[in-house]
Amino acid sequence: MGMLTYAACQWGMVAAMARLGSPHLVGQFALGLAVSGPIMLLANLELRFIATTDARREFRVRDYVGLRIVTTLVAVAAIFALAAVMSDGQGTAQAIVGLGLFKAVESQSDLLYGLFQQRSRNDYMGRSLMLRGPLSLAALAGGVALTGRLTWGIGAMTVGGLGVLLLHDYPQAVGLLRSRKEEALRPGWDARPLWRLAVLAAPLGAVTMLFSLNTNLPSLLLQKNSGVAAVGIFATLVSLMTAGHVLMNVLGHSLSADLAARFAAGDARGFRSTVHRLALAAGFVGGAGFLIGTAWGAPILRLLFGAEYAREAPTLRWIMLAGASAYLASALSYALIASRQLRVQPLILLSGIAVTFGLGWILIPRLGLAGGALAMLGSALVQLVANAAVVGQVFRRLSAAKRPGVAA
Repeated sequence: MGMLTYAACQWGMVAAMARLGSPHLVGQFALGLAVSGPIMLLANLELRFIATTDARREFRVRDYVGLRIVTTLVAVAAIFALAAVMSDGQGTAQAIVGLGLFKAVESQSDLLYGLFQQRSRNDYMGRSLMLRGPLSLAALAGGVALTGRLTWGIGAMTVGGLGVLLLHDYPQAVGLLRSRKEEALRPGWDARPLWRLAVLAAPLGAVTMLFSLNTNLPSLLLQKNSGVAAVGIFATLVSLMTAGHVLMNVLGHSLSADLAARFAAGDARGFRSTVHRLALAAGFVGGAGFLIGTAWGAPILRLLFGAEYAREAPTLRWIMLAGASAYLASALSYALIASRQLRVQPLILLSGIAVTFGLGWILIPRLGLAGGALAMLGSALVQLVANAAVVGQVFRRLSAAKRPGVAA
């Protein structure tokens, strides 16, 4: 419920800006995320998932906290430098910096979520998300409505996120560790474990960064060919697809620790059954989204965003089909993470990026927004096939390890 609430509020941000502002304003917000998002995701190194699936407790809490602080500071510096280079005098640089700071605050809560999940206290994370989502939506919409400027809305949103971190997430984490007589929640600066953790997590951090870059690449190509307003319309259409991603994240996050435990125990049947359930859920969500987008895309867009967006209903169909493929690929990626198949994932994402760039470079100048949607679809299909092939190898290895005379 927490993740669904937060996702609904994130979609509400796009809807609020579309109603309160213009496609140009939405485009600035989307470009800010397109630039700051991949940098922060790389810096996060997906330590939340590493902590959640650390079934053998290879690293201490202080190692996770110390590494997250270091990488966040480096990422913020990189975002400031990139924003200075991309300054256009129209507020885009300020949006990049503001969203970078917002993501930096979120990254601290994100790590604590990993500690909550690893200790089977998803309720702490759920309450935090239920607080963070509505606060962020109200702050952004209120800031834009009162001032007409995106930067004030982003600033208010960042302050709200900081409040949730300091008044809810941190106290809950401290109390949880204290109740279980574990170490105190403080950063560690021992270089050896920090380096080991960084090396382990680096492939997964690269995967999330590449995934974000791949998602935002059509927007960057659209901005080059059609301007910021086209990016705003495209981002609004894509926001409807993100609902399915959230549902898959809900299931994936909830099952990550169980998947990791089954893999560590060599439970081939249980691991395979859980992955199959995830894939079945992804297929159902993706199919429903595509049917809804095809049958009622135009009236939904007109109701939510306005007539200017409803004219792009044919593009929404391709976006929802791309989403269906991406949901299946995402479901399989949780199996890869739980089985520690981390190094192959950057290669898969690089292949997807190459397809997105190639198709986008060819199709966007000719087809506009539809070209961006087709580029997303091609990339999602490549990732789905590759993820399925690797997961199939994991299934075979687990099954073989259970046969007599085969070493685990």
